[in-house]
Amino acid sequence: DHLLDMDARLEELANLPGLEAFAQTQRLPPRFFELRDAALAAYDHYLDVMTGPGALQIRCTSGCTACCHEVPTGVQAVELLAIYERFREFPDFVELHNRACDLADQFTRLLAEQAPGQTAIASDSPSAARALLAYRRARLPCVFLGEDQRCRIYERRPIPCRMHFSLSNPQWCMSDHPKAERAITPNLEPPKDMLEHMKTIARRLGLEHLPPTLFQGLGLVGGQIMGTKPLRPSKRASPKHPRG
Repeated sequence: DHLLDMDARLEELANLPGLEAFAQTQRLPPRFFELRDAALAAYDHYLDVMTGPGALQIRCTSGCTACCHEVPTGVQAVELLAIYERFREFPDFVELHNRACDLADQFTRLLAEQAPGQTAIASDSPSAARALLAYRRARLPCVFLGEDQRCRIYERRPIPCRMHFSLSNPQWCMSDHPKAERAITPNLEPPKDMLEHMKTIARRLGLEHLPPTLFQGLGLVGGQIMGTKPLRPSKRASPKHPRG
């Protein structure tokens, strides 16, 4: 079972020795991305089954990009690190990082407009939902959407991007389409216990307080946490982490 495989890889990652050292060294255990990529590969196999022949009739098409003009929300720390590790090596990293920070600032302004005077806004609150809709209507493209209308970090895209599908006409996904309210766009989320594994990883890394939105999270990872330095694996094994 693909979800069982995903769960096993995430559990192994959550118990990987040396995660706590990241706060001081900004380095990760050697198998960190290997296990993360294996977990997401298993999830992709599950999605292939769920959207394959005889399953959900997905109507998404390559190059559609409707959902690439939204704010991916619910992104986990392990995903932010994986994305940062990849795009830090891009020749236009500085430009992409700055654009991510700009988009984060724009979304923060939208949140402030929807909840004036509030400093802490829950991601599942009505104010956040209104800000997300306003951002979607602004049609701001993701920083990783290439000129060819394809995702530049496709193999490292976060779960919120992977799990989103359209069962209706993809054009209806556009917020300004007359039939936008009739769009059927299910999210094939992984089970909650797998998300708990990722939260455990975040706590051990000292990153449990990262914002759950992609651009805000990447801005903090790239700027405050990594100081725009490349993300490298540690050079030696760390003491074993006791299983709880």
